[in-house]
Amino acid sequence: GPLKLPLHVVLLVWKRSYLLRHQLIWLQNQTGMGDRHIHLHIVNNNLMENEAVEDAADHLKMWQIENMGPDKSSHSHFPMKVTTTHSTGKMNHNFARFVHVEKLRHTTPLDHVIFLDDDQYVPENFLSSLLTDHRPKGMTTWYGKIFQQDDATEISNYWD
Repeated sequence: GPLKLPLHVVLLVWKRSYLLRHQLIWLQNQTGMGDRHIHLHIVNNNLMENEAVEDAADHLKMWQIENMGPDKSSHSHFPMKVTTTHSTGKMNHNFARFVHVEKLRHTTPLDHVIFLDDDQYVPENFLSSLLTDHRPKGMTTWYGKIFQQDDATEISNYWD
């Protein structure tokens, strides 16, 4: 079959780096991706979060070693590639994701890019559902707030 480009996911971090460890594992465990690799770009736009972002990325690498492969718990066939970028903090934090993709377009073939925020819970079929619903030359969006209390992630505390 034709070569499949990695699915590029851009996760913008502002002030919820404490959720990152959970989010990275949720993303790694996406179902329905078949042989499509995921390349996660963590765009950290908060200088105070640099260490926490790097720690979360390192934690995922250890999780991948422990949980991926034959007879392991992960649904994924491939380790998700993770690239971290730390902003200078001089840009409006919402706009940083678009600047990152514009720079990426000059060096990397892209067909799909999915944007996530640092406060999103990602169900296990989220990425494959977006790809299935997407139409050429279009934009597919999803929006929602989850207020279910989860003591480990404090995800119900949406606006803090």
